[in-house]
Amino acid sequence: MRDFIFKLYFADEREHFELGKKNRPEKKSFPMMESLLSFLDLDVMEDDAHFREMEEALQEYRGTRNKKALALIRARLDALAGKHIFYRALRLDWLDRIERAADAPDADTFDRIAWPKELRQTPSRLYAAQRHIEDLFENILLYGSGRERIRDRAARYFADKKQHARVIDYYAFGQIMTVSESVSSSAFTDVLYADSIFDVLDYYVRECIMEEYPARRCKNCGRWFILTGHNGLEYCSRPLDEKGNTCRDIGAGLLWEKKSRSDKPFMAYRKEYKKRFARIKAGRITEAQFHEWGERARAKKQECDAGIITLDEFIEWLEIS
Repeated sequence: MRDFIFKLYFADEREHFELGKKNRPEKKSFPMMESLLSFLDLDVMEDDAHFREMEEALQEYRGTRNKKALALIRARLDALAGKHIFYRALRLDWLDRIERAADAPDADTFDRIAWPKELRQTPSRLYAAQRHIEDLFENILLYGSGRERIRDRAARYFADKKQHARVIDYYAFGQIMTVSESVSSSAFTDVLYADSIFDVLDYYVRECIMEEYPARRCKNCGRWFILTGHNGLEYCSRPLDEKGNTCRDIGAGLLWEKKSRSDKPFMAYRKEYKKRFARIKAGRITEAQFHEWGERARAKKQECDAGIITLDEFIEWLEIS
């Protein structure tokens, strides 16, 4: 797997990826911070059952080197990699670990390289990262939070968290390695060769803070977007419909027309989802109970989207479930 790379850098107000084989990588480019923002919108717990399957398969592979177990893990990672570009870093990371662990002489050595429980915990860790990044947006990057520089707000925020937080319930940076490279005839910048999906998240968050990109919530859809140019923008550029119209295209004319009906069930589900997730930390429910509820809630949401039950009936079910 060392013949594969996940290369990322920012240049010309865009994010650039080089993915796959080192000698023939696939190149992708998106508007600045688009991938981070779409990751924040992702329901990372939706694939929790698949991570449980991968944990069980990895445990089996650890003991038997059963190639069928490895094939299941690969298939699940391939499916995830198709959902979001960040998951491609996750896929490369774990396939590389499993390949290196295959020659481990015992279970302890295998676990030091590719611990099944670590794979199992990935959705919860990513969900926590999403919430912590949103907290950074709210407390550090929020546009209109006074004249204090973003870097100064960041210094005060992290100093306060480290002093008063009983547990690390805030974004904790890891160690990442970047290389300064000439990426074009007009751009020389720091490039990340990611080893994990968490390296990718770190790289984005550091860029937002160090380059002092303010953020704000779109007045139409309510989701976060980054202001990399004109700070007076109030609407994001996410597509709203099949015609490709964005919140920014529609502008204030759609402010009264909140989200479409298909989004209302999702917002109701998301609200209850966050409450349930908080109960795990409080010790009021187990992870197994949370995941079982999540599966039932998503099934009910599908019924609401299909018109089998009304929105009010779905909300009532969420409250009593």
